Amino acid sequence: MPQLKCAECGEPFAPREAKQRFCSPACRIAWFANERREAVRRYRSEMPSSYFEMEAGRDDESSGPAVTGASPVYGANLPAPAWSKALASLPKERPLGERVDAVNDISAVWFDPEYVAPTVES
Repeated sequence: MPQLKCAECGEPFAPREAKQRFCSPACRIAWFANERREAVRRYRSEMPSSYFEMEAGRDDESSGPAVTGASPVYGANLPAPAWSKALASLPKERPLGERVDAVNDISAVWFDPEYVAPTVES
């Protein structure tokens, strides 16, 4: 058989079978790993990252309602609510436990072992 070029590294090799594309199992595994990586990257780039992107990509005019006489989806063309814009402008919260030394000492808590909670009589 004639010499072929490896599909992964490009080195010439003598194939043992007519359909052989790679010079070694390492090149074959590397090529398929790259193919899987690229396929996942293409799949993720085509997917909407949020519900709003997914809804923006829908073509509601061509499909029409599934049931005759059905009204369009409520809120499909409404602007973003004002409260969501206000929340976006708020400053970031400090993480919990930032000032641990400000917590009172546990020895200051008083506990009476003989205390009995009052009961409700019916």
